[in-house]
Amino acid sequence: MSGKALVGIIIAIGVVASIYNFNQQEKAKRQQAEADNAFRAKINAQLDEAERKAKTPALLNKMIVDIALAGRPSDGDAISVVNARYSDKTVRQRAIEQIQLGYQQTDPISPAAMSRLAVADCQIRAQDFEKNNKTYKITDVSDAWNVANLGLQFWLPYVQYPDFVKKTAKHHSTQ
Repeated sequence: MSGKALVGIIIAIGVVASIYNFNQQEKAKRQQAEADNAFRAKINAQLDEAERKAKTPALLNKMIVDIALAGRPSDGDAISVVNARYSDKTVRQRAIEQIQLGYQQTDPISPAAMSRLAVADCQIRAQDFEKNNKTYKITDVSDAWNVANLGLQFWLPYVQYPDFVKKTAKHHSTQ
């Protein structure tokens, strides 16, 4: 076999390998898009069901938050699906509204959802602080700690003692 024939074979193998690699990448992208579409359809079906079952706006709000925060983050971004469908309020705003209006006593958001929301909220605050401050002073760190502590004080009772918070809220509403 001559050198030119060998070079031609090597080039042909390279072209075939490149085409195969490209096809595999396209197949993986297609499969990912199908998985994403299936996930969005699943979340939207759950939201449709919640809209049918919810007898009050508070219950619908609770169900929306629970659906958005029920799965693992690796399952897909349910929060984005919910926020896109209900653009009037974010999932975070819905949860805070649920707490502030006292609906946590009648239609409580699940502790797992509250925990995920608390973690996400604290992470967002920390990231905002980090982005806005390139050099840190002692007061910056102290201020950041105070902001984080306020966030924890807000979320902790709902995550750590959901039944106690529910009973306490019910007790205060009957007085």
